[in-house]
Amino acid sequence: MRLITDGLVPGRWDNSRVPPTKVETLSTSVLKITVVSASAKINVGGPSDDRKDLKDEDVTSNVWTGVFPVWQCLAAPQVGENNKVVKVPEYLAQWREEKNSVGERYSREAAVAKKKK
Repeated sequence: MRLITDGLVPGRWDNSRVPPTKVETLSTSVLKITVVSASAKINVGGPSDDRKDLKDEDVTSNVWTGVFPVWQCLAAPQVGENNKVVKVPEYLAQWREEKNSVGERYSREAAVAKKKK
């Protein structure tokens, strides 16, 4: 459980109630799976415009082309109903900032990258 917990958020295990309670242990399952097949579509660079369209002033003047970079964003933390800790721990704040920064940077770089021909 420690490897899984810290694999998601480094340092989280040491900053949680350890050991877990019996109820937590009974309500938690760990499932090991083998991925046999997977697929993903990732776009690198902007849209592909037809040469014919690029020469057509009516098309280039009236049709917007571009991309909306997309990334996972961790929003501001929401305090639990029974939370008594005044401030979000620094390791969690840094983890959130890093995840958001890396995701945004990757997405924006992919949006402007030159496509391989």
